Amino acid sequence: MSIPRHLLHLLFILAAALPSLAEEAVLLKFDPPSGQKVTHRSKMEIKMQMSLPTAQNGAGSDMTIQMETDISQEIKSKLPDGSIEMLQICERASGGTKMGGASMAIPSENFPGKSWTSRIDKDGKLLPSADKRTLPTDANPEQFSKMTNPVSMLPGKPIKPGESWTFNYSLPLNQSGISMTLNIQAKALLKEVREEAGAKIACVTVEFTVPATKNAATASMPTEMTISGTGKGNIDYNLTHNYLQRNDTRLNLDLKLNLDVGGQKVSMDRPLTISIVTELIKPPEDLPAPTDQ
Repeated sequence: MSIPRHLLHLLFILAAALPSLAEEAVLLKFDPPSGQKVTHRSKMEIKMQMSLPTAQNGAGSDMTIQMETDISQEIKSKLPDGSIEMLQICERASGGTKMGGASMAIPSENFPGKSWTSRIDKDGKLLPSADKRTLPTDANPEQFSKMTNPVSMLPGKPIKPGESWTFNYSLPLNQSGISMTLNIQAKALLKEVREEAGAKIACVTVEFTVPATKNAATASMPTEMTISGTGKGNIDYNLTHNYLQRNDTRLNLDLKLNLDVGGQKVSMDRPLTISIVTELIKPPEDLPAPTDQ
């Protein structure tokens, strides 16, 4: 049975159109309208294998740190130079540490209500905070927000599905006697653009590399520490309404410790994993709430 000529003609038209549709570039840039307010819930889990000197036969035990926060972000203004001022507020926080059969809550009662102002340049890149006066000196929620809301990972230019870009960002670790900055290198790929509830969602995959970074021993932290590793992530970004829909990241790190025990140098390696999942829980008031997938 032969195919009708008009149907064959239609198939040729569709075949010719598909490549151009698949290669259509989209602008991947954080540029929401002034006044937009959204809230994200972030869950972070850190696991480190601990080999305890007191453990029988050198058996190991995992230490797990869990942290959950709700952080709102409101676009306060757009400046003449094209940059954006964004107010972020920690609305809720909870967390705890588990090791063996013991557990301890993280003192996070001071987190809710803490605020800080972030500035995004004209290319969509996160600049240093403009206001640190309302932040706690330890367990900094702004630092946590940088890990969970990766606005600076977007290239700030049109990208076609299948195209990739690279970026670097710094993650300061300045608490509990630790003073070091992880300079993370990453390669991102726009996997696809899908339709969801009438909006275009950019689906981005990311591969991370963490070059070896050393923390020198100090009086408050007498252990020399080196961190290195790799990681992967998935980002869903709402292009239609310009906000992060979901971020799922996992870092596999190697933690090397050099201790001074009784005048002798002792080295230990500790596998360390960091898992972060951030999801939109409150879209702008004029938009419907996200539906479960």
